[in-house]
Amino acid sequence: MTAAAMAVSYKGEGVQLFLSTANVPVINMALALAKLDYGSLRVIHLISSEREDLMTEETRSPFSVLSLAKERESLREKIEPLEEQLKYAPNEEKEKIKKAITKMCGQIFNETYDIYFGTVDMMLGRLYKNNQGGKHQIDSIKKQLKTSVRRIVVDEASQLTEAALNALILCFPKAQIVLIGDSKQLPPFRFTPEDVVSSLAARPALDVAKDKMNLPVIKLTHVYRASKALIAHYSEVFYRGSLLSFKAETYKNPLSCFGARSKGSRCLFWKVAKGVAKKHGTSKFNRGEIQTLRYIVNILRNSGYDSKSVMIISYYEAQRKKAEDELKKAKLSDYELLTVDSAQGREKKVVIVLTTRTSVPVDAGAFFNCALRCNVAVSRHQEALIVIGHPSIAAAPNWARVLSSKYFRPVEDGKK
Repeated sequence: MTAAAMAVSYKGEGVQLFLSTANVPVINMALALAKLDYGSLRVIHLISSEREDLMTEETRSPFSVLSLAKERESLREKIEPLEEQLKYAPNEEKEKIKKAITKMCGQIFNETYDIYFGTVDMMLGRLYKNNQGGKHQIDSIKKQLKTSVRRIVVDEASQLTEAALNALILCFPKAQIVLIGDSKQLPPFRFTPEDVVSSLAARPALDVAKDKMNLPVIKLTHVYRASKALIAHYSEVFYRGSLLSFKAETYKNPLSCFGARSKGSRCLFWKVAKGVAKKHGTSKFNRGEIQTLRYIVNILRNSGYDSKSVMIISYYEAQRKKAEDELKKAKLSDYELLTVDSAQGREKKVVIVLTTRTSVPVDAGAFFNCALRCNVAVSRHQEALIVIGHPSIAAAPNWARVLSSKYFRPVEDGKK
């Protein structure tokens, strides 16, 4: 809600851009904004058609070009029959129908707006792509981006590169830029501290900003995602206990469906001693964990916590793919399976983390031992968290403190 609330105070001060390094945080901001009444505030969300195709009615942006077009009865009457055709059209016809829908939405680009939502890449691309309607016919959106932007707010700024920040500064020289992010979460995936190219262009923008002594910094410590008990493990381990939850404890515990094994706890360390972590190229997978995942998902589903409430995060891409295949076989293909890196900025009521490993890496700086990655993995839940892993990971750096019995109840796989 923070970004949405900021939008109100900025009304009438020029065009405002609300950006993110990923699509999902921007969509969350758009949905939050839609819940509040802003009178005559005009908003548009520039989003790729590919991303819009993946949205459900629940997660669809209310300010996308398509959504705005369908608010007008004359356009809706033309677009909806095309959307119906698209559902049943052969693959060779789909692209043609999509282009027809895009053409119907064309007039939306010729209007002016107070707020633009989009990713950094989408907004910069929109600024420099070919003009709508021909070389000399600059549409209103592009004209506003060129002349009227006065404030840019970038969410998930820990993944914004120094190069992208410089691009924003150069493209919008009159704009005030606000970076909202967490330096204790993952930096841009391209960034490698020892690499010269990374050091020159791909440093995290937050690190660059923190080096500037004359920039104002506001520290945010209020958490609204989860209750005090559910943030305790990552607040104590990664933030020295500085996070303050403003969310009340929910009455129902999603993990009560596991009976005596949960004993009322909302954070479980589900120990899977069986199974072996095997290499798959540079990645890893563990069949034993995947079988346990399938069991847990079925129990949760039977208790009313389906794919809309549950997110699965895997440390390794090979494990993510094999888990996805296994759930498809079990007719559970609608679940969201993400790597830790792609889960940053996401949240769900119940989160299940697949750690995959069956031994602790010796290197303190190893992928699995990374404090930033661990922090992201164990902080995406709203009501409950299950970490699935070999008992040995409880001795790994960072994990040893996070999985303490002070925060997590251990569950032995296969035991009632």
